[in-house]
Amino acid sequence: MKKMFQTAVVLTACLLTFAACAEEETPAPPAETCGKRSVVVFNQGSYYAGIESTADVLDLVTGDYRKNVFAAVNGQSLGADVQAAVRYGSCIYAAMYGSDLVWQLDAATLRIVGSTQVSQPEGLAAADGFLFVTGNDGHVSRVDTLTFSVSGKAYVGPNPSGIVAADGYIYAAVSDGYNGAGGYADGFRVAKIHPRTMAVECEISVGMNPTGMALAADGSVFVACQGNYGSVRPEIWRFRAGEDRAAVFCPGTKMAAHGDRLYVIYDYTDYYGEATYERELTYKCYGISTGRVLDEAFLAPGHLPENPYSIAVNPADGDIYVGSYAGQWDFTSPGWLYRYSGATGERIGRYAASASGTCAVVFN
Repeated sequence: MKKMFQTAVVLTACLLTFAACAEEETPAPPAETCGKRSVVVFNQGSYYAGIESTADVLDLVTGDYRKNVFAAVNGQSLGADVQAAVRYGSCIYAAMYGSDLVWQLDAATLRIVGSTQVSQPEGLAAADGFLFVTGNDGHVSRVDTLTFSVSGKAYVGPNPSGIVAADGYIYAAVSDGYNGAGGYADGFRVAKIHPRTMAVECEISVGMNPTGMALAADGSVFVACQGNYGSVRPEIWRFRAGEDRAAVFCPGTKMAAHGDRLYVIYDYTDYYGEATYERELTYKCYGISTGRVLDEAFLAPGHLPENPYSIAVNPADGDIYVGSYAGQWDFTSPGWLYRYSGATGERIGRYAASASGTCAVVFN
């Protein structure tokens, strides 16, 4: 979603499930190796500046970082304004907001397997042989991963963003993200959808302007509510899958769950309140079961990202990956991917991305 100051993206994790792609020339990485072989890095580019999206690959075995792999393999551009990506079975799926499509890619090679048209897709989740896609037109679309065609839709409200699959249901954050002047009045909620009927069974109340979502191992669903970029500050809300009531968990704008730990970035600038333009940026780790702060700064000082835009944790080793713009006000220069030890917070590597806005990573 094209919110002010380019806030919002989806945090990506490796989904270990049993969907299948069409046959590939090269076998895809098996699920049990997820996070041991490579990291596929999706960079948004800039829709407004005409900079196309790209996909890079970090080889975790050799340490090599290869740029523009999608373009090199397929002989064409990834497209415009990638928003989210997820691995499901032997494929990777990428939501292309500016191109009105979702790619289906061979996870091992990034070769195109297929594509399907979805209006301004933003968030992706997968379960039971289906891909679920939030579209900025107000719908959640269900895509069959074998035929790669849309097989159902649910209208949830204006500008749905993040989405997760949990406890036999699909949960989609409804942001009303273009209605800042109206206080995002038709947002403040998460739609709970039955995946087979695509009926909205209920709505769960959350904070203002909900965007990204994350699922924890204990079934907790976290929702990043961005506030109004002024007087209403960003918060992370939590509810448990199967329950219909949410509560504030902590301050934050972006998060990633790993085991019993929730890594939270709080990146707040007062644009519209007192318009001080002063920035607050913290990296805190919380215990999911206790709600207590485990670490006031989970990244070691001295080598912090310039302007964090996304965060993910490798399920294989707990290493933390942060995508960053080149600078706080620079949305067009190629950005960076940072890798940190989950155990110590020390920086392991910094990789120059092929485009700006590193918004999602997928672990192979």
